[in-house]
Amino acid sequence: MLVASGARAQTNTDDALTLEGRVIAVEGQILVIDVGRDDGLSVDERIAFSKPGTIDLGTGEVARMERLLAIGDVRAVSSHRARVRLGTNERVAVGTRARRTEGSLTRSLVAPPASDARTEISVGIRLLGTVGASGGGALVNARIDRRLGSHGLLRFRMDPTGIVGYRREDPDRSGPAPRPPASSAATASGVVLLAYDTGPIAMGAGIGVTMTTRLDESYVPCATCSVEVRHHGFEPGLTFATMARFGVRDGLSMEVDTAFVAVRSRIEMSRLAVRLTVPVTPALAFIGTGSGGFGVVGTRIIDIGARMLVHGNGNAHSLFLTPHVGYAAVSERADLTTTPTTQPRPETSVLVHGLSMGLTVESRF
Repeated sequence: MLVASGARAQTNTDDALTLEGRVIAVEGQILVIDVGRDDGLSVDERIAFSKPGTIDLGTGEVARMERLLAIGDVRAVSSHRARVRLGTNERVAVGTRARRTEGSLTRSLVAPPASDARTEISVGIRLLGTVGASGGGALVNARIDRRLGSHGLLRFRMDPTGIVGYRREDPDRSGPAPRPPASSAATASGVVLLAYDTGPIAMGAGIGVTMTTRLDESYVPCATCSVEVRHHGFEPGLTFATMARFGVRDGLSMEVDTAFVAVRSRIEMSRLAVRLTVPVTPALAFIGTGSGGFGVVGTRIIDIGARMLVHGNGNAHSLFLTPHVGYAAVSERADLTTTPTTQPRPETSVLVHGLSMGLTVESRF
């Protein structure tokens, strides 16, 4: 925003609005300025931060302007210092001019400015305790975003990847009978996407590899033939993935991820995930996630978390932590019945599932 210096002088005829200072320290979303109570400043007043600039009026005429960077509110004052709070991703440097104002706060929970970070790394782990069986495991997901120019985005996405070990007890077992053997369920997927990000909307697509669950095929050669059972085990499949985000990255937004995997001469939907971000304060947002695999993958996740900004202000050198709890499941195997002329979709027959809890760490550079 540009404001003519002459116009500012006219609107600030009231001496109460002429207080000026400088930013002397930046502490995440808090700025420290060199004016305070002895200068007539009090808590809840508003401070505008601006830097000088010029604008070309044509025919060689240039006007000096004040470029408004942000308007924050005073949170604490001492005799000659004050702490002013800004919003998510607002950027003000040490030495910037600070003056009292009656203008509206520029911070926004719903649509804050974009972060200036060029790289974002997010890694999460989810611990799963099984229900109906003794055992447990862990799922890991990760995402690396690299900004390309003004609107380009290169993303590596590792969808929930991990293993669950368990033992299903036989309710009819008694005495010294041997325990059922231990078993496991596993899942793995990774894709690379290229996206176009305008800020309020981002869309992209890419390719990768997904490992299926164990595939048990019942093959019927003819109407009167006996069934042939084929155990295929885990199989890798070429994956086509998409991503879409509606809403600003650090504001109110919804992200939708999908993936389709090619396996055994068919195309199966292997992932549909929806993530809703609802900001509560500039440093806290609630995250709701629901995702599911279909047929050959069979991962299910539903959880809710609290995304907390623990360092920085959302720009480069910021750190977020998101603890989350919910439900998770991994398919042990998928059963399918085929004939020489039909290939129906696999049906997930067994899910290893239970309550989950985890932590996601996100760092920006």
